[in-house]
Amino acid sequence: MTTTIAKGTLKPAAAARTAKAAQRTPLPADLTKMTIAQLRELAVQRGLSTSTKLTKKAQLIAAIERVTDTKPARKFASLAAEAETALAVSKSAPKANALRDFLAPYGWKASTEINPGEDVVVLTAQRGTEVLSGRWVAGRWSYHDSLYTSGDRKRKLLNASAARQLCGVAAE
Repeated sequence: MTTTIAKGTLKPAAAARTAKAAQRTPLPADLTKMTIAQLRELAVQRGLSTSTKLTKKAQLIAAIERVTDTKPARKFASLAAEAETALAVSKSAPKANALRDFLAPYGWKASTEINPGEDVVVLTAQRGTEVLSGRWVAGRWSYHDSLYTSGDRKRKLLNASAARQLCGVAAE
């Protein structure tokens, strides 16, 4: 036998449970000691224009907490510090730097361009008429954006190992 319950009959019971749980939730100590007048004044200082419509202390405290939680403090002092932090967790930068260091003894002059927000690193190396351009995205070699050029010849490089193999030869 199944019992059917009309839609919405359990809403009052759920609302009562929620209200009871809200009463048991401890409020911050410093706000609970304030009077309603003090809380309204604090709410106006924090930018709440409807604080006069709130009549209960718990409502005022909840509104004040909601306003303060929506504006978190900035973690980084400057964009430079943010970029340095992003580089510390970059997966692409160590791989590009390893290839750059590998190419240096063979006469390649390499430079890297780092976009820390997207974890994209572009390595550009040159030796005479030869040019190597390699790109890493989130630590993975991007085949479509990586190219070796020597004079008129262009060649796509399958991965960083292919770049090492092709460019790791002394200049003629």
